[in-house]
Amino acid sequence: MYGLKFKIGTTVYDTVELGLILTDYYLEPPKAKTYYVDVAGRDGILDLSEVLTNRPVFKGREISIECGAMHNKDVWDYELSRLRNLIDGKVCQIIFDNDLGWYWQGRVRITEFERIK
Repeated sequence: MYGLKFKIGTTVYDTVELGLILTDYYLEPPKAKTYYVDVAGRDGILDLSEVLTNRPVFKGREISIECGAMHNKDVWDYELSRLRNLIDGKVCQIIFDNDLGWYWQGRVRITEFERIK
């Protein structure tokens, strides 16, 4: 499985450097932003969705990323705290190693974690 990078400003954090292994991810399908106008005396509805950009524009979408980590239980709290301090709640670019020419930008949230053997 490929890894990914979190870029905040000019600082880049790689999953390998953070001690993480990308195990799974899901990109929500894109939903186009649409803007329709019902003009009196005109058949149908006028679609103005691409007037300003001359291309489709999309709404925000969620990306779910699941990572694993191999840490001794005595340092797990420290590593999770370090990860939260570096990226949680921050707007960053997410760059997948299998597609370095593209990035996703948004706010990162660490929502859950498990401690297992």
